[in-house]
Amino acid sequence: MELQNELQNLETAYQESEDQLIEDWKSLLRFKSISTNPGNNTDCINCAEWLLDKITSMKFKGELIETVGKPIVFGEYIVSPTAPTALFYGHYDVQPPEPLNEWKSGAFEPELRDGKMYARGASDNKGQVTFVLGALNTLIKNNSLKVNVKVLIEGEEESGSKGLSSIADKLKEKFKADLIFVSDTSMVPSGAPSITMGLRGLAALSVTLKAYPNDLHSGLYGGALKNPITELARIVSTLHESCGEDAGKVAIKGFYDDLIPHSVEEQKLSQTGKTSDQEFKDSLGAEPTGGEQKFSTAERIGFRPTVEVNGFTGGYGGPGGKTIIPAEATTKLSMRLGTGQDPARILKLVKNHLLSHAPKGMKMEFDSESAGGGAIRVNLNSPWLRAAEKAHSILSKEEIAYRWEGGSIPVIEKIIKVSGAEPVFVGFGKAEDNWHAPNESLALDRFKRGFLFSGLFFAGLVAN
Repeated sequence: MELQNELQNLETAYQESEDQLIEDWKSLLRFKSISTNPGNNTDCINCAEWLLDKITSMKFKGELIETVGKPIVFGEYIVSPTAPTALFYGHYDVQPPEPLNEWKSGAFEPELRDGKMYARGASDNKGQVTFVLGALNTLIKNNSLKVNVKVLIEGEEESGSKGLSSIADKLKEKFKADLIFVSDTSMVPSGAPSITMGLRGLAALSVTLKAYPNDLHSGLYGGALKNPITELARIVSTLHESCGEDAGKVAIKGFYDDLIPHSVEEQKLSQTGKTSDQEFKDSLGAEPTGGEQKFSTAERIGFRPTVEVNGFTGGYGGPGGKTIIPAEATTKLSMRLGTGQDPARILKLVKNHLLSHAPKGMKMEFDSESAGGGAIRVNLNSPWLRAAEKAHSILSKEEIAYRWEGGSIPVIEKIIKVSGAEPVFVGFGKAEDNWHAPNESLALDRFKRGFLFSGLFFAGLVAN
């Protein structure tokens, strides 16, 4: 009954403050906080300072923490030294907006259109940061918080979290918490209440096969010399089993050695958040026939590791033809990892596999190597998970969809280790929001739903 009353308070507060919440959202979206572009460094700093002003106006004790990269916005609101502590993580940086000509309105000129807010970062992650902060502000004003809250909003999630990763170990006491709440994930396509129960780990690299000092005439040399594009394509083809019952399985020796299999209970729960094969066909025009077919689509996306080719370049790609044997070829690979797999170890295994297949006379070089965070799984018996379920049940009578997402937030694994916190992931984005693509958006009804859920979740947190 107490949380039902809190819902009424939150509904009233949203109605009264909706205009201000939307203005705050727009203000945040106008910052060109593109962390991967050095030319936008000042925009990132200005965005961080705006957020600092916002949380201090909410009675948080706030500060900007300088790093080797972008500054971190950090704040604390202490209810009681003996109360549990919740750490909210978000990020204020965004992906580059290109291609700009595909935007129907300016990428950094937020526009409300057809019940949605359009701008870069509308959903990932500025919209979700805005509704969480708005809900916390309401609870503080209503004296409804029973736990301490820490806010950690970084500026480099979209470019590797270099700054946060570099100082996290030194801030162990500052980040110490009982749970970490993240709203940087998505809902199932149907819009049913969703809880993300896990994220995959991540590693990546770029591989270049160099053969000759320059491109060669394909008539003078074709048939006598090997083509680096052909050779690199052959090497890439060895990354997966191609036939039999293991078709689609990663063929790198030792790749699965440390993988911790998902439990029967996790497998059953993953089906509640299952995206049907028909939904893939309707939205993408393609059926989910990749990967290890002995596992369901939900299991392949949520639990099983992958090796993916992200790009392949070499030779001539302009108009018309150019009869050459290219001097070199490059491919970019990423590995999404399951529980127990160490990104650094996997990166080494992949490199060794590639080197073992490199043709004589050609030089293989690696670049852009990245061993991010490992996979994360939420404890099925977590009391904080129960709090999220309770908040969802008050807002909706629909069955909760439990999702093990295939994506990654690499720095979260490190923050969990440093803080000692148990994770809770509840997001309100959808595939239709075009994260990382032109015309990114977030529907206003889901923005409000995120506000109400966040308020109920934090209001419902109690000691173990």
